[in-house]
Amino acid sequence: MSFILAFIPVVIALILAVPVFSDALNSAKWPVSHAVVVKNDHKVGRTAAFQVGEKKYSTTFENALELTASRYGYEFNLGHEVNIYNGIDPEMGKNIRVSYNPANPSEAVVEPGFTIPVCIYLICACLTLFIGKLFPASYRN
Repeated sequence: MSFILAFIPVVIALILAVPVFSDALNSAKWPVSHAVVVKNDHKVGRTAAFQVGEKKYSTTFENALELTASRYGYEFNLGHEVNIYNGIDPEMGKNIRVSYNPANPSEAVVEPGFTIPVCIYLICACLTLFIGKLFPASYRN
């Protein structure tokens, strides 16, 4: 029974890691659009508006980890820094590039591929496998 209880976190971590890995891999291949930062908030992060064809979209997702979390109803936020100088936010109006899902342009990220937060998350998810192997449940109190 203790083996099953020890194995549950590993299964959960891997179930969540697979879509993050997939989104990171896919987002690196997505088309790129020019966007403009229209909002910058320390709680939500920056919001970038962009256009695909005639339709306008916006995104607050910085990377694939935030995108994947939102699909499952979670909000993943590493805490966004907002610098204001003399009452002016230099991010506002800034031109940036976003990569968007061609099948669903409302899914877009500012940093496509395997960014640092994505890699850290995947490493931590994989560590649960190795910790379980190094310290089997039969040796725990």
